[in-house]
Amino acid sequence: MPKNIRFADDGWAYWVAGNDTSTIYLHEWVNPNGRSYIDIGIRVRQITETKELKLYIPFQVEHDELEDISFQLENPKLFRATFDATGLYEPMKNKYTSEIALKGEVIDLVHISLFGYEIQACDEGAMFSLSISRLQEYLDNDTAYFYFRLPQKSLMKMCEKTDDAKILLRRMRDLISSPMQLEKYGHSVRINEARRLPDTITKQGEFHRQKLDKTILSVSIHEDYRINEANCYRIQRMEENLYKDFAPDGYDCGSAITYIWRETREDNKRGHFSFYINLSNEVVSTSSMAIYLFLLLIFGAGGNALWTLISYLLGLG
Repeated sequence: MPKNIRFADDGWAYWVAGNDTSTIYLHEWVNPNGRSYIDIGIRVRQITETKELKLYIPFQVEHDELEDISFQLENPKLFRATFDATGLYEPMKNKYTSEIALKGEVIDLVHISLFGYEIQACDEGAMFSLSISRLQEYLDNDTAYFYFRLPQKSLMKMCEKTDDAKILLRRMRDLISSPMQLEKYGHSVRINEARRLPDTITKQGEFHRQKLDKTILSVSIHEDYRINEANCYRIQRMEENLYKDFAPDGYDCGSAITYIWRETREDNKRGHFSFYINLSNEVVSTSSMAIYLFLLLIFGAGGNALWTLISYLLGLG
Protein backbone atom coordinates (compact mmCIF):
# COMPACT_ATOMS: atom_id res chain seq x y z
CA MET A 1 0.00 0.00 0.00
CA PRO A 2 1.46 3.43 -0.94
CA LYS A 3 2.47 5.57 2.04
CA ASN A 4 2.60 9.30 2.64
CA ILE A 5 4.95 9.75 5.62
CA ARG A 6 5.70 13.14 7.17
CA PHE A 7 7.38 14.26 10.42
CA ALA A 8 7.37 17.24 12.79
CA ASP A 9 9.87 17.57 15.64
CA ASP A 10 8.96 20.33 18.13
CA GLY A 11 11.40 21.45 20.81
CA TRP A 12 9.76 23.69 23.44
CA ALA A 13 11.44 25.41 26.37
CA TYR A 14 9.92 26.81 29.54
CA TRP A 15 11.47 28.50 32.54
CA VAL A 16 10.95 31.32 35.02
CA ALA A 17 13.26 33.78 36.68
CA GLY A 18 12.71 33.02 40.34
CA ASN A 19 11.83 30.09 42.56
CA ASP A 20 8.77 28.13 41.49
CA THR A 21 7.46 24.75 40.45
CA SER A 22 5.30 24.66 37.34
CA THR A 23 3.05 22.42 35.29
CA ILE A 24 2.49 22.84 31.55
CA TYR A 25 -0.60 21.57 29.77
CA LEU A 26 -0.43 21.27 25.97
CA HIS A 27 -3.56 20.39 24.04
CA GLU A 28 -3.25 19.92 20.28
CA TRP A 29 -6.31 20.20 18.05
CA VAL A 30 -5.03 18.16 15.09
CA ASN A 31 -6.75 18.69 11.76
CA PRO A 32 -4.74 17.07 8.92
CA ASN A 33 -7.02 18.60 6.28
CA GLY A 34 -7.19 22.13 7.71
CA ARG A 35 -5.81 24.35 10.46
CA SER A 36 -4.40 22.82 13.65
CA TYR A 37 -4.11 24.65 16.98
CA ILE A 38 -2.49 24.20 20.36
CA ASP A 39 -3.88 25.34 23.71
CA ILE A 40 -1.25 26.11 26.35
CA GLY A 41 -2.01 26.17 30.06
CA ILE A 42 0.72 27.07 32.55
CA ARG A 43 0.24 26.67 36.30
CA VAL A 44 2.92 28.46 38.33
CA ARG A 45 3.21 27.68 42.03
CA GLN A 46 5.15 29.88 44.48
CA ILE A 47 4.51 32.69 42.04
CA THR A 48 5.18 35.34 44.70
CA GLU A 49 8.86 34.36 44.36
CA THR A 50 8.82 34.59 40.56
CA LYS A 51 9.95 37.52 38.42
CA GLU A 52 9.43 36.54 34.78
CA LEU A 53 7.92 33.74 32.70
CA LYS A 54 9.51 32.55 29.47
CA LEU A 55 8.24 30.11 26.85
CA TYR A 56 10.11 29.24 23.66
CA ILE A 57 7.72 28.29 20.85
CA PRO A 58 9.31 26.08 18.13
CA PHE A 59 7.64 27.90 15.23
CA GLN A 60 7.15 31.53 14.32
CA VAL A 61 4.15 33.29 15.85
CA GLU A 62 2.97 36.87 15.54
CA HIS A 63 1.63 38.82 18.52
CA ASP A 64 -1.92 38.99 17.14
CA GLU A 65 -2.03 35.22 16.45
CA LEU A 66 -2.17 34.45 20.18
CA GLU A 67 -5.70 34.10 21.56
CA ASP A 68 -6.37 34.55 25.27
CA ILE A 69 -8.87 31.79 26.11
CA SER A 70 -8.82 32.29 29.89
CA PHE A 71 -12.16 34.15 29.83
CA GLN A 72 -13.92 31.06 28.52
CA LEU A 73 -13.32 29.23 31.80
CA GLU A 74 -16.29 31.17 33.13
CA ASN A 75 -18.37 28.60 31.25
CA PRO A 76 -19.02 25.82 33.83
CA LYS A 77 -18.96 23.11 31.14
CA LEU A 78 -15.56 24.15 29.85
CA PHE A 79 -14.27 24.61 33.41
CA ARG A 80 -15.24 21.01 34.19
CA ALA A 81 -13.72 19.72 30.95
CA THR A 82 -10.45 21.64 31.42
CA PHE A 83 -9.76 20.75 35.04
CA ASP A 84 -11.68 17.45 35.20
CA ALA A 85 -13.42 18.85 38.27
CA THR A 86 -16.13 21.25 39.31
CA GLY A 87 -15.12 24.51 40.93
CA LEU A 88 -15.86 28.18 41.43
CA TYR A 89 -15.05 31.04 39.07
CA GLU A 90 -15.03 34.60 40.39
CA PRO A 91 -14.59 37.01 37.46
CA MET A 92 -12.36 40.07 37.46
CA LYS A 93 -11.06 40.32 41.01
CA ASN A 94 -9.06 43.24 39.64
CA LYS A 95 -8.34 44.65 36.20
CA TYR A 96 -6.01 41.76 35.21
CA THR A 97 -7.08 38.61 37.06
CA SER A 98 -10.05 36.45 37.97
CA GLU A 99 -10.04 33.77 40.64
CA ILE A 100 -10.82 30.06 40.44
CA ALA A 101 -11.19 27.55 43.25
CA LEU A 102 -10.91 23.80 42.70
CA LYS A 103 -9.68 20.72 44.53
CA GLY A 104 -9.02 22.69 47.68
CA GLU A 105 -6.85 25.32 45.98
CA VAL A 106 -7.52 28.96 45.11
CA ILE A 107 -5.75 30.19 41.96
CA ASP A 108 -5.31 33.53 40.25
CA LEU A 109 -6.38 33.28 36.60
CA VAL A 110 -4.36 35.83 34.64
CA HIS A 111 -5.94 37.41 31.54
CA ILE A 112 -2.82 38.07 29.50
CA SER A 113 -4.69 39.97 26.80
CA LEU A 114 -5.46 42.64 29.42
CA PHE A 115 -2.14 42.52 31.27
CA GLY A 116 0.15 42.38 28.27
CA TYR A 117 2.90 40.08 27.03
CA GLU A 118 5.68 40.01 24.45
CA ILE A 119 6.29 37.67 21.52
CA GLN A 120 9.55 38.14 19.65
CA ALA A 121 11.19 36.17 16.86
CA CYS A 122 13.88 33.84 18.22
CA ASP A 123 15.93 31.77 15.77
CA GLU A 124 13.43 29.59 13.90
CA GLY A 125 10.73 30.06 16.53
CA ALA A 126 9.37 32.71 18.87
CA MET A 127 9.86 33.74 22.50
CA PHE A 128 6.84 34.43 24.69
CA SER A 129 7.63 36.44 27.82
CA LEU A 130 5.56 37.96 30.61
CA SER A 131 6.69 40.15 33.51
CA ILE A 132 5.48 38.58 36.74
CA SER A 133 7.29 41.24 38.77
CA ARG A 134 4.86 43.82 37.38
CA LEU A 135 1.95 41.43 37.96
CA GLN A 136 2.70 40.79 41.64
CA GLU A 137 0.53 43.58 43.07
CA TYR A 138 -2.53 42.03 41.38
CA LEU A 139 -1.96 38.51 42.74
CA ASP A 140 -3.73 37.33 45.88
CA ASN A 141 -2.68 33.68 45.87
CA ASP A 142 0.46 31.58 45.69
CA THR A 143 -0.56 29.91 42.43
CA ALA A 144 -1.45 31.47 39.07
CA TYR A 145 -2.77 30.05 35.82
CA PHE A 146 -2.23 31.29 32.26
CA TYR A 147 -4.28 29.95 29.34
CA PHE A 148 -3.94 30.80 25.64
CA ARG A 149 -4.19 29.35 22.12
CA LEU A 150 -1.81 29.42 19.14
CA PRO A 151 -1.98 28.08 15.60
CA GLN A 152 0.10 24.86 15.57
CA LYS A 153 2.19 25.69 12.52
CA SER A 154 4.47 22.66 12.79
CA LEU A 155 1.49 20.34 12.37
CA MET A 156 0.04 22.39 9.54
CA LYS A 157 3.37 22.29 7.72
CA MET A 158 3.64 18.54 8.30
CA CYS A 159 0.20 17.92 6.83
CA GLU A 160 0.23 20.42 3.98
CA LYS A 161 0.03 19.16 0.42
CA THR A 162 3.13 19.94 -1.63
CA ASP A 163 3.48 20.73 -5.34
CA ASP A 164 7.05 19.45 -5.63
CA ALA A 165 7.41 17.74 -9.06
CA LYS A 166 9.11 14.58 -7.74
CA ILE A 167 6.53 14.14 -5.02
CA LEU A 168 3.68 14.68 -7.49
CA LEU A 169 5.13 12.04 -9.82
CA ARG A 170 5.50 9.62 -6.92
CA ARG A 171 1.94 10.29 -5.82
CA MET A 172 0.74 9.68 -9.39
CA ARG A 173 2.54 6.34 -9.42
CA ASP A 174 1.02 5.43 -6.05
CA LEU A 175 -2.46 6.44 -7.15
CA ILE A 176 -2.24 4.15 -10.17
CA SER A 177 -0.90 1.22 -8.15
CA SER A 178 -3.61 1.20 -5.47
CA PRO A 179 -6.82 3.03 -4.59
CA MET A 180 -5.91 2.79 -0.87
CA GLN A 181 -3.56 5.41 0.48
CA LEU A 182 -1.87 5.34 3.91
CA GLU A 183 -1.37 8.75 5.49
CA LYS A 184 1.28 8.42 8.20
CA TYR A 185 2.65 11.20 10.42
CA GLY A 186 5.27 11.27 13.15
CA HIS A 187 5.16 14.08 15.70
CA SER A 188 7.57 14.56 18.60
CA VAL A 189 7.03 17.05 21.41
CA ARG A 190 10.07 17.74 23.57
CA ILE A 191 10.13 20.14 26.51
CA ASN A 192 13.44 21.53 27.78
CA GLU A 193 15.60 19.09 25.81
CA ALA A 194 18.74 21.07 25.00
CA ARG A 195 19.51 19.11 21.82
CA ARG A 196 16.39 20.54 20.16
CA LEU A 197 16.86 24.13 21.32
CA PRO A 198 18.83 27.05 19.82
CA ASP A 199 21.98 28.35 21.52
CA THR A 200 20.19 31.56 22.49
CA ILE A 201 18.09 29.43 24.88
CA THR A 202 20.65 26.97 26.20
CA LYS A 203 23.14 29.74 27.06
CA GLN A 204 20.72 31.36 29.52
CA GLY A 205 21.39 30.45 33.12
CA GLU A 206 17.75 30.67 34.19
CA PHE A 207 16.86 27.96 31.67
CA HIS A 208 19.16 25.48 33.43
CA ARG A 209 17.60 26.34 36.81
CA GLN A 210 14.02 25.70 35.68
CA LYS A 211 11.81 23.63 37.98
CA LEU A 212 9.21 22.27 35.60
CA ASP A 213 7.44 19.64 37.67
CA LYS A 214 5.01 18.05 35.23
CA THR A 215 3.91 18.13 31.59
CA ILE A 216 0.58 16.89 30.31
CA LEU A 217 0.12 16.50 26.55
CA SER A 218 -3.28 15.81 25.02
CA VAL A 219 -4.03 15.30 21.34
CA SER A 220 -7.50 15.42 19.81
CA ILE A 221 -7.95 14.00 16.31
CA HIS A 222 -10.69 12.50 14.15
CA GLU A 223 -11.63 8.95 15.11
CA ASP A 224 -10.59 7.63 11.67
CA TYR A 225 -6.94 8.16 12.59
CA ARG A 226 -5.01 5.48 14.45
CA ILE A 227 -2.50 6.54 17.08
CA ASN A 228 0.13 4.81 19.24
CA GLU A 229 -1.77 4.61 22.48
CA ALA A 230 0.32 2.14 24.51
CA ASN A 231 1.69 4.77 26.90
CA CYS A 232 -1.42 6.92 27.13
CA TYR A 233 -2.48 8.03 30.59
CA ARG A 234 -6.07 8.30 29.37
CA ILE A 235 -8.13 7.93 26.17
CA GLN A 236 -11.58 9.43 25.85
CA ARG A 237 -14.10 10.53 23.24
CA MET A 238 -14.35 14.30 23.13
CA GLU A 239 -17.52 15.49 24.84
CA GLU A 240 -19.15 17.56 22.10
CA ASN A 241 -21.56 19.24 24.52
CA LEU A 242 -18.62 20.54 26.58
CA TYR A 243 -16.33 21.67 23.77
CA LYS A 244 -18.52 22.69 20.81
CA ASP A 245 -18.39 26.42 21.68
CA PHE A 246 -14.71 26.29 22.60
CA ALA A 247 -13.09 24.27 19.82
CA PRO A 248 -11.42 26.10 16.91
CA ASP A 249 -13.70 27.09 14.05
CA GLY A 250 -14.60 24.16 11.83
CA TYR A 251 -13.32 21.48 14.24
CA ASP A 252 -15.52 18.37 14.38
CA CYS A 253 -15.78 17.64 18.10
CA GLY A 254 -18.41 14.95 17.61
CA SER A 255 -15.96 12.69 15.74
CA ALA A 256 -12.82 13.39 17.80
CA ILE A 257 -10.91 11.15 20.21
CA THR A 258 -8.58 12.67 22.82
CA TYR A 259 -5.36 10.91 23.86
CA ILE A 260 -3.54 12.07 26.99
CA TRP A 261 0.06 11.53 28.10
CA ARG A 262 1.86 12.88 31.17
CA GLU A 263 5.38 12.93 32.58
CA THR A 264 6.64 14.19 35.92
CA ARG A 265 9.96 14.71 37.66
CA GLU A 266 9.47 11.27 39.13
CA ASP A 267 10.04 10.03 35.56
CA ASN A 268 12.82 12.49 34.75
CA LYS A 269 14.63 14.31 37.56
CA ARG A 270 15.94 16.99 35.18
CA GLY A 271 12.48 18.02 34.05
CA HIS A 272 13.22 17.22 30.38
CA PHE A 273 10.05 15.67 28.98
CA SER A 274 9.58 13.98 25.61
CA PHE A 275 6.60 12.51 23.75
CA TYR A 276 6.44 10.81 20.36
CA ILE A 277 3.17 10.29 18.50
CA ASN A 278 2.45 8.19 15.41
CA LEU A 279 -0.68 9.06 13.45
CA SER A 280 -1.98 7.04 10.51
CA ASN A 281 -5.09 6.80 8.40
CA GLU A 282 -6.10 4.55 5.50
CA VAL A 283 -8.23 6.31 2.92
CA VAL A 284 -9.73 5.41 -0.43
CA SER A 285 -8.22 7.86 -2.89
CA THR A 286 -10.83 9.53 -5.10
CA SER A 287 -7.98 10.59 -7.39
CA SER A 288 -6.91 6.98 -7.78
CA MET A 289 -10.45 5.87 -8.57
CA ALA A 290 -10.74 8.64 -11.15
CA ILE A 291 -7.50 7.49 -12.79
CA TYR A 292 -8.77 3.89 -12.86
CA LEU A 293 -12.00 4.97 -14.54
CA PHE A 294 -10.11 7.16 -16.99
CA LEU A 295 -7.76 4.30 -17.96
CA LEU A 296 -10.70 1.90 -18.23
CA LEU A 297 -12.43 4.32 -20.59
CA ILE A 298 -9.29 4.81 -22.69
CA PHE A 299 -8.47 1.12 -22.94
CA GLY A 300 -12.12 0.26 -23.56
CA ALA A 301 -12.40 2.76 -26.40
CA GLY A 302 -8.96 1.76 -27.74
CA GLY A 303 -9.79 -1.95 -27.61
CA ASN A 304 -13.06 -1.41 -29.44
CA ALA A 305 -11.30 0.61 -32.16
CA LEU A 306 -8.61 -2.08 -32.49
CA TRP A 307 -11.23 -4.83 -32.85
CA THR A 308 -13.03 -2.82 -35.53
CA LEU A 309 -9.76 -2.37 -37.42
CA ILE A 310 -8.89 -6.08 -37.21
CA SER A 311 -12.37 -7.08 -38.36
CA TYR A 312 -12.10 -4.70 -41.28
CA LEU A 313 -8.69 -6.08 -42.30
CA LEU A 314 -9.88 -9.64 -42.03
CA GLY A 315 -12.88 -8.75 -44.13
CA LEU A 316 -10.62 -7.39 -46.88
CA GLY A 317 -8.68 -10.61 -46.89
